[in-house]
Amino acid sequence: MGHGNTALSSFNWVDGGILIGSILAVILLLVWMYRRTERHGNGLTIDECRTLDRTERELLSMVRQYGAAVRQSQIVEEAAGGFDLVTENLHELEAKGLIKRIWDSQTNDLMISA
Repeated sequence: MGHGNTALSSFNWVDGGILIGSILAVILLLVWMYRRTERHGNGLTIDECRTLDRTERELLSMVRQYGAAVRQSQIVEEAAGGFDLVTENLHELEAKGLIKRIWDSQTNDLMISA
């Protein structure tokens, strides 16, 4: 006589544990990927905060807070460190693909956007 629930008796608890573990791993991966690209109040991602030095973080944050293209001379005036340090760091940010600098013949200045 077949007493008991055959559905539960054929359920493999190991397979169930693997399924639940896989679902949790996918959820954690999605959360991690979202958090990596999330921007903080300073406009920087977690990865940018970790990988950029202090001056690069400040300059990138400044450019992003303008929202539109800003003159390089304006950034140099507002940032600490002087012309050489600021332009060198802006060049590094451009090389990393985080900003774009385009010459504007009307203002005779480089326009920076992020």
